[in-house]
Amino acid sequence: ICLAAFPALINSSSRAIGEGAWGTLFAYNAGYLFCFVITFSRKIPFKARAWLGVVILFSLGTLNTFTVGPTGSGRIWLYTTAVFTTLVLGIRPGVLILFAQLIVLVVFQWLLNSDFNAWSNLANYTPQVWTTTTITLMFLSIVCVLAMGMLIRGLSVSLEESQEKSRQLEKEIAERERAETALSERDSYVRSLIN
Repeated sequence: ICLAAFPALINSSSRAIGEGAWGTLFAYNAGYLFCFVITFSRKIPFKARAWLGVVILFSLGTLNTFTVGPTGSGRIWLYTTAVFTTLVLGIRPGVLILFAQLIVLVVFQWLLNSDFNAWSNLANYTPQVWTTTTITLMFLSIVCVLAMGMLIRGLSVSLEESQEKSRQLEKEIAERERAETALSERDSYVRSLIN
């Protein structure tokens, strides 16, 4: 993951330097460094590392949404956060991230409607375009989170059933081995009586 993210980091860092966005540059590089640390640090429990990864992804998505504006990749980061969260932590955390994502997008919509002029690239971008693409993004996020959550839940149930069947088979094998041993002992006893 860290290697795949490196080209995006270089590109985003170059853009931030060119625009003099030093805070954004710091955030991207700190996020990448933090991601690198949690990926390779096995001392931190998996669940904690997963939540830290979620916070990093969500923070970068939110930062990009509010700094670059509607034409940036912020919503892609937010979408990826919802998918990642569901895959790694399950459906409840995935739904939680969906709600957080919705809050970020609604706040951004409010800023866009209030003519908040922080973004210079809005010449052809209207609040209606933002609304349409945001609704589409939320729909896709919800579909992915629910589908993955159901898949993960189904796999968990299937795994539990398989483990239970395995335990039952082990018990049956043990019972048969005991019965075989007992039968062998009786057979030896009967032979000794006959001989």
